Amino acid sequence: MIKGVLLKAAANVKDKILEKVRADKDKSKKYYLEGLSQFENKYYETAIELFNKSIEFDGSNSYALYKRAYCYYNIGDNYDDAILDLDRAIKINPKNADFISLRGRLYYLKYEDKQALHDIDKSIKLYKKSGNCDSYVYYIRAELYVSLGEYSKAENDYNMAIELDPDCHKYYLNKGLLFAKVGRDDEALKCFTISIEKNPNGKGYMERGRLNAKIGKFEHALLDLSKAIMNMPENSDAYKLRANIYEEVGDIHNALDDYKKATELDPDDKDLSDSILNIEKEIMTKSVSRVMNSLNELVGLSKVKEEVASLINFATVQRERQKRGLQSSKISHHLVFTGRPGTGKTTVARIIAEIYHHLGLLSGGHIVEADRSMLVAGYIGQTAIKVKNVIESARGGVLFIDEAYSLNHENDSYGEEAIETLLKYMEDYRDDLVVIVAGYEDKIKDFLKSNPGLFSRFNKFIHFEDYSTTEMVEIFKHNCRQSKYILSDCTIDDLMKIFTSMTNSIDDMFSNGRGVRNLFEKVVTRQADRIASKSNLNTEDLLTIIKEDIPSFDELELSI
Repeated sequence: MIKGVLLKAAANVKDKILEKVRADKDKSKKYYLEGLSQFENKYYETAIELFNKSIEFDGSNSYALYKRAYCYYNIGDNYDDAILDLDRAIKINPKNADFISLRGRLYYLKYEDKQALHDIDKSIKLYKKSGNCDSYVYYIRAELYVSLGEYSKAENDYNMAIELDPDCHKYYLNKGLLFAKVGRDDEALKCFTISIEKNPNGKGYMERGRLNAKIGKFEHALLDLSKAIMNMPENSDAYKLRANIYEEVGDIHNALDDYKKATELDPDDKDLSDSILNIEKEIMTKSVSRVMNSLNELVGLSKVKEEVASLINFATVQRERQKRGLQSSKISHHLVFTGRPGTGKTTVARIIAEIYHHLGLLSGGHIVEADRSMLVAGYIGQTAIKVKNVIESARGGVLFIDEAYSLNHENDSYGEEAIETLLKYMEDYRDDLVVIVAGYEDKIKDFLKSNPGLFSRFNKFIHFEDYSTTEMVEIFKHNCRQSKYILSDCTIDDLMKIFTSMTNSIDDMFSNGRGVRNLFEKVVTRQADRIASKSNLNTEDLLTIIKEDIPSFDELELSI
C-alpha cells in the first residue's frame, strides 16, 4: 500500500513537471512569436528582449536563439554573443542550413575566414539537399574565395549567386571588382554597368569611375565620379578619387576643391592635407612664375628684376615655414621705388600686387594709384576721410603713391594729416595692404626722413635705372609688334639717333619709356598721314614703318 502511495505521488510530481514544461514552452512560443513580429518590423532591440524571455522559458528553442543572433547581426553588434547563440542552436538542430549559414556570415564579418568558409560550405551542401539554396551564401563564399586568392572559385560562386538572384546589383558589383582585380577590365566595366542599371547607386558609379580612370578614360571617369558624389554626398573617398583624376588631367583648381571637401568630411586623413598643400604650392608656383615671366619680358630693369625675385624668394620661404609650424620673420612688405618718370615703376607695382596675391600676402592683388589730389582735401577733417576711402579701395592690394613727397609741403597741415592717417591705416591693415611710394630718389629720401613713422615702415628700396638707348629701341620694337607694325631696316639708325638725343636731354618729357610711347604715337600718326592719300593701299603699306615716318628729335621737341 505504501508503495502504491509513493508511485501515485511520483506520478503527480511528474505530471506537474510535464505541465510546467508545457506551460513554459507555451510561454516561450508566445514570446518567440511576439519577438518574430518585432523582428520582421525591424525593431531589433525590442525583438531581442522578447527572444530573451522566450529563451528563459525554453532554452532549447533553437529558433529563438537563431533569431536573437540574427538581431545582433542586423544591428551590427555583439557578434561574439550571436555566435554563442548559434552554437547552441546548431547543437540542438545540427542540420539547419540557415543556422550554419548565419554563423558563417558572422565569422566572415569577424575576418575569421577559415571558420566562415567551413560553415558556408556546410550550409550550401545542406541547402542543395533541401533544394532551397540561398543566393547570398554563394555571394559570401565568393567573397571569402577572393580574400583567399582563389579567384576562379570566386567567379563560379558569383555566377551561382547571380543565377539564383539575377536582380541583385551587389553581386554584379563585386564580380566586377574581382575582374578589375585580375585585370579583366572590359568584363569588369560590363559588370559595373549592369550593377548601375539594376540600382544606380553611388558605389556602382564610383567603382566604374575608378576603373575608367585606371584605363585612361578620364572624361568617363569624371562623369561617373560626379554621379557617385550626387548619390553619396558625404563620401570622402568619392571626392578624393575625383580629385585624383582632376589632378591627373591637370585641372588642379577643381582637384583642390575636391580635396578640401574630402578633408571636411574626413579631417583625420593626413594624406588629404598633404595633397592640399602640394596643390596650393603648385598653383602658387605656376601663378608666380606666370607673373614673373611678364616681368622678365619687360625690356631692361635687370636690377629691378633681381630685387623682385629676391622679394619672392623670401616671401615663399616664410610662407613655407609658417605652414610647417616654424617661426617666420615678420617684416614690412611696403616698398620704395626710386627713379625718373617712365622707367616702369607703375608696371612693376602692378606685377608685385599680383605676385603678393598669389603668395597669399594680399587677398585681392589689385592696385590703386593715388596722388596728392586723391588724398588731400581743402578742409580740416576732410583729408582723413579721403585717405580712408582710398585705402579702403586699396585694401587687399597695393596702394601706389607716385611723387609721394607732394604730400609733405612746408607748413602743410593737410599733407601732414594725410600722412598721419596713412600711417594709421598701414598699421591697422598691415596684414592685407601694401603701400608703394615712388619718385625721384633724393626727394623720396627727404620725404621719408620727415616723419619717423614713414622711415620705420619703408625700409626696402628698389631703384629704377634710366633705359639705355638700345633698350629704348627694343621697347619701340615691342610696341610695333604689339600693334602689328613692321619696322624697315633703314629706320633703326634714325631711332638710335633720336633715343640718344632723348637720353641726353634733361627734359623728363623725353626720357625713358614715356618718351618711347610718345615717339611711337607720333610715328604711327606720320605713317597714316603718308599713306592715307594713296589710291591703291595694300597690306604692306598698312604694316610698314619707313624712314620718312621717323621724326627728328627737333621735330619731336617742337610738337610737345
